[in-house]
Amino acid sequence: MKIKSLIVASLAAVSFAAPAFAGETTVSYNVGAASDYIWRGISQTNSDPEIFAGADISSGPLYAGIWGSNVGFAAGTEVDLYAGFKPTLGPVTFDLGILSYNYPGEGSTWNAVEYKAGISGNAGPVALSFTDYYNTGAYNYYEAAASAPFGKAKVGPFALSGSATFGKYVYVGTAKDYTNYKLAVTGTAENGVAVEVGFTDTNLSRADYTPYKDVKGRAYLLLKKNF
Repeated sequence: MKIKSLIVASLAAVSFAAPAFAGETTVSYNVGAASDYIWRGISQTNSDPEIFAGADISSGPLYAGIWGSNVGFAAGTEVDLYAGFKPTLGPVTFDLGILSYNYPGEGSTWNAVEYKAGISGNAGPVALSFTDYYNTGAYNYYEAAASAPFGKAKVGPFALSGSATFGKYVYVGTAKDYTNYKLAVTGTAENGVAVEVGFTDTNLSRADYTPYKDVKGRAYLLLKKNF
């Protein structure tokens, strides 16, 4: 209850604290579908398709949002809440936030909270970031990412870019640490439609992880519309 109250307070902070920061308040939405819901290298839908939707609000450096998807475990639904603060210092942007992963109908069995501390910037056309996600008493998840446009390359209305992500779980206790990576090519149109094709893998075997989530390397296709 204390953790959920903290999440609600974090989400409310965007509305109440916004007047203290310069910047226009914006609201955006997204919907999409994917051939698989792959999160940090592991399928969350038992290799089945995913449908998702979300909404975000931001004002100056403050942001908050909600996102939901089907999953292949718990009661079949995931709803995430998140909020944070992204101040900029020169060419560097920091990201301090909190994320709540919720699985309605399953009580607190699957629910989790992460605290996020990240830093990002650009090296020429390449966007770089490093983020630590911390779950109290359970793990740290470190993620490094890089992305860049392919010059002026386009396929029809889609401007092309590429990205690479590498992540590592470091667990407290006996859980097995593991690494994962993702390579992707994304096409983005001016109307907010994006198409992503990628490949992801981990250094886990199926024997290392619970059977309801697939850990083998696989390609995926994702379609998304931003409003």
